[in-house]
Amino acid sequence: MLKKEFFKGQLCDSQLSYEFVPKKEYSLPLRSLGDELEKNGHFVDIKTPFVLVLNIDGAKVSLYSTGKILVKHVNEEKRAETIFHTLVQWANACACIEKV
Repeated sequence: MLKKEFFKGQLCDSQLSYEFVPKKEYSLPLRSLGDELEKNGHFVDIKTPFVLVLNIDGAKVSLYSTGKILVKHVNEEKRAETIFHTLVQWANACACIEKV
């Protein structure tokens, strides 16, 4: 299970995106997670063993197998956190994340 309190959110060096870095590194089963997200009605733009790319509320969001989440082209903390919380909620609804 991904726990929101185990992530640190910060504006990227580019000042154009927000990244949420886990305090511990995960090894997420992204192909399975991508399949489950699609089955739950969420569109996944890119699905590889290393990264999932989704569109959430008009923002491109990358989820890496290490657990890092990048909310691209969003530099407002509140909006980035809302998108982050949405992705974590979607992911935690998937059976493959319960095993992590």
